Amino acid sequence: MSSNRKCKCKTHNVADDGTTLLKLSKEDKIITRQHATFLMENNYVDRVNRGSICVGCLDKILPGHDYRNRNTRKRSRLTPPEDEPTSTEPTAPQSAFDITSEVQKIKEVLDPLMKSDTTTLHNEGKPSLDELVKYNAKTWLEDRPKELIDLLTSICGVNCLLDDKKSYLLAKAVEQIYYIRNSKLVLPLSFRESLVLYSFTYSKQAISLYCKTTPSSSYQTIKRFQADEAAAPILMPSGSVRIAFDNNQIIGKTYLIKGDNKIPTSIMTSTSYVQLNCSSDIQMQNNLKPEHWVWRELSDLEREELVSGEKPHLKTTFRTTRNIHIDHHLQMVEKQFDDDHKDYIDKHIIEEIECQEVKICANCGTENHYQFRVCRVCFEGPLEKQNLPDIKDEAGKNETCSNKMSFADDIPLHPNSANVQPGEPDFVNPNSYDTITSVIRGIGQRAGIRRYGGDEREWLFLECDGLPYKIVRDLCDNVFLCQQCNKSFYGIQLFESEDHRCFRLKPEDCVNSRVREFDWLVPIMGLLHLEMNIARAFLSLNWDIFVSKLAYSVGFESQRAQLYCKRGSDHHKTWNLLQIMYQALTEELLVPYVRVCHENNMKVDVQGYWNWAENMKNPNYKYIQHMVFTYLHAMMLFRTGVRHNDIDAIQSGMMRFSPLFFGRHHPKYQDILYRVFRDQVTMPNDVRTALYEAYTFSRCNKVGHYQGGDANLEEVNKEVKQHVSCTGVPTRDQWQQVFRNLPKMKKVRQATLKDVGMEDQYEQSEKKLAPKPVGCVRVVLRKCEYLAHPFSKMPHQDIESTEDMDTDLENFVERASKMKEDYISNKIDGEDHKNPIIPVTAAEAENSKKITSKTVKEIDSLIMQALDTLPDNNLASVMEEDYRKHFKRKSKALLIEFYFRVQEELESAESFEDDDSNDNIN
Repeated sequence: MSSNRKCKCKTHNVADDGTTLLKLSKEDKIITRQHATFLMENNYVDRVNRGSICVGCLDKILPGHDYRNRNTRKRSRLTPPEDEPTSTEPTAPQSAFDITSEVQKIKEVLDPLMKSDTTTLHNEGKPSLDELVKYNAKTWLEDRPKELIDLLTSICGVNCLLDDKKSYLLAKAVEQIYYIRNSKLVLPLSFRESLVLYSFTYSKQAISLYCKTTPSSSYQTIKRFQADEAAAPILMPSGSVRIAFDNNQIIGKTYLIKGDNKIPTSIMTSTSYVQLNCSSDIQMQNNLKPEHWVWRELSDLEREELVSGEKPHLKTTFRTTRNIHIDHHLQMVEKQFDDDHKDYIDKHIIEEIECQEVKICANCGTENHYQFRVCRVCFEGPLEKQNLPDIKDEAGKNETCSNKMSFADDIPLHPNSANVQPGEPDFVNPNSYDTITSVIRGIGQRAGIRRYGGDEREWLFLECDGLPYKIVRDLCDNVFLCQQCNKSFYGIQLFESEDHRCFRLKPEDCVNSRVREFDWLVPIMGLLHLEMNIARAFLSLNWDIFVSKLAYSVGFESQRAQLYCKRGSDHHKTWNLLQIMYQALTEELLVPYVRVCHENNMKVDVQGYWNWAENMKNPNYKYIQHMVFTYLHAMMLFRTGVRHNDIDAIQSGMMRFSPLFFGRHHPKYQDILYRVFRDQVTMPNDVRTALYEAYTFSRCNKVGHYQGGDANLEEVNKEVKQHVSCTGVPTRDQWQQVFRNLPKMKKVRQATLKDVGMEDQYEQSEKKLAPKPVGCVRVVLRKCEYLAHPFSKMPHQDIESTEDMDTDLENFVERASKMKEDYISNKIDGEDHKNPIIPVTAAEAENSKKITSKTVKEIDSLIMQALDTLPDNNLASVMEEDYRKHFKRKSKALLIEFYFRVQEELESAESFEDDDSNDNIN
């Protein structure tokens, strides 16, 4: 070897001197760039832009490799040129270790198989969402070369009968091997994982990092993929459907200070489609359209049924379940009494009094009277008060109430398989007549309603919450369509005005062609929102009487927490409080009766309790008994009926708690309930059957956990927000993509997490509620002796005896029921009936008389002032529009009615804050 050309390899052996030298120069490109880089990275040579390396060293470092560049003009004399492989895959350099003959044989078998398989997978491209939903690791592995799978299972020490998790891991390993061979591959398992990772994080950096090490895809590819999958609108299910709509909004944040610094918001209307499991062609029948039965005259029998309200079998359902509840707690209370006729509440109160009268010396441990300042024994040491004992029942536990009602097993369970899916969103805020009109028309067009040129349906069910329901009802009654010019008008007056060209030219023909535009709608009141509002009405009625004190005992102590509880801002906490009061008040109502039976060796039973309570004189006891065994029990029966999809339990509970809306000032829900009850009477049997077979349902098909369409839509909205809240205030396209991809993306995520043995934290599941403390509420009631003397004539006061109640409040249930009947009777006759408000306190009764002495002009001024002070601008605009249309320039009684309605909204909005900031107040 000449002195000026020497082998630059650091491992060169002098025995190889004289062998052929190959240049490392970039200009000559004698050695392939890939192999030259391998030599430098593994520290065989210092650099590759100059110098040479001998063939002897190359054969040792790269045995069996064709390390010469075939595109160069200078070729080695030792190796003849060969044809280049047709594959576009780069050939990776092997390690410097010798390859045994066995490994070489394996390579010769697997290399063409893997080369062909990777080419096929590369040509297939990215999988679709449907393919990702159906993806199965075992099936995918069956399509891979059997020799490769056998080799990997042997290396990993597993047999060919793999479980789901090991199949998943093996598929992951195969994808990684293929990715090393071809970095441009996009394979289904890794691509599915990247989509799931993006749904959790919405992080560009996380996706980019994952893409660098797996055969998935880039961030931009995922964004394009989601947009492409959401290109087609959501189709309405075939057959009979029930649609729900509600508003959905995300409020952003701004960190700038400027003149027009408005908070960014995104508000839209979300919908859900429910495919009912009834006759598929029932909504194609024209004779069942609402136009044939909603506005018709009532027969005498229907009028009587509507006014009286409750059918005999519904009364039986209510009384039977109430007696089951009373009997269950009679047995519980009886077990709690000892031979001295005392229960654990009596014993706890005695212990509490003893603790309050004693101080313990920190120095010697001697008990001292609470008035002592120095220990009476050691005359030293600070005296400390004792901690109050925990409230424990006879079993040594804190008494709690169960989520399952004692009568739940007696309510029939009606399984159904209604299918719930997200619907196509509308990008308006459904809080006014105009926006709700556009929402309804859009739903009608997508559903193929014949009114809008479709041929799929004549009518359908539409579900929403309180305010939209009332607006929808008003639109159904008052929006008229001229079939000649195809224009709509709100009210007969506008239809027959000069602005209507058809009526001006041919009035008779125009009147004959007049129809109600929305006569194809069957509005359904959302059961969740009905439950929420009856709960708030109950809290509002009884807040000053006993709820405030009992709420304080379970943790709502501060003024802010008290207001939060009174408004019912968090329905989960509100319902927990109602359950606690339902059990605690029931047991305290039964204690005097059980005590009498114990002292006189009498049998304890339900009928005995009702006979014993007939002649009670204490108005406090009588009022609480009515609140618990009428209204609270009706609410619990209603909730149980919803969970079991039992229409009898739902209607029985609704009939019993509905007078609560008529006894106080709730004009919106008075009208809503009248319309609901009227529909129940006039609805054809086929429509009634189609509605009640799946009146409640579950998105997850969990039997016994059914809920209304509005509650199911709330779950959809919650899931949608989890996908868009990470991106700030979403755009219209982002809302649309999430809604359209949500069902498939949910299945993809569930399948991926299931394969790796994880649970979806976003999956709606039964909540594990903390124990509800019943004992502390019973202690408060027992201390004040509010229910201790049922047969003593006492003044009707609140639980703390600080305020007098109205003298006739004890008859609230009877009065409210009579007011409900009067309201419905007048509504049937087409009269506007104003129910007086039943005052709660004596002071309220006195104040209610003051507004009646004002003039119409003064009342109008007070209404406008109150509307200006409403914190919710959307609600204020809706109420002002309603006032100008239906109340302004009306009778004084109607003005007073609207004034109290505004006052009610102001009271509920007091110290208004977003629910998110108040979730942890207690």
